[in-house]
Amino acid sequence: MFKLPPTGEIRAYYKMGIYFDEAAFGCTRERFVAAMRAEGIAFDVGFRPVHLGRSPTRYATAGGLPNAEKAGRQMAMLHHPVLLAGEAAICRVAEAVRKTHRHAVRLA
Repeated sequence: MFKLPPTGEIRAYYKMGIYFDEAAFGCTRERFVAAMRAEGIAFDVGFRPVHLGRSPTRYATAGGLPNAEKAGRQMAMLHHPVLLAGEAAICRVAEAVRKTHRHAVRLA
């Protein structure tokens, strides 16, 4: 269960990234995000890896970046207003994820 911080303590969150396994969930990440948005939940696809589509002078690597590429393909993001809205909002997110999962076959 989600637990609020102790009284007087404030935590700051920006975004929460989750790896979205399309095969396990039953639909594409894009369809999942669209369904969550239709439920009023501020989800989006994740960030594009810095090395894709940008000049190599803007970053430095010591080799390939397979984990960044995987994150670019599989990450979904829950936006910060939801994370700051309290326990009831987090429960709505969980219910929307469960509902989307139940209907994933229709989304595919």
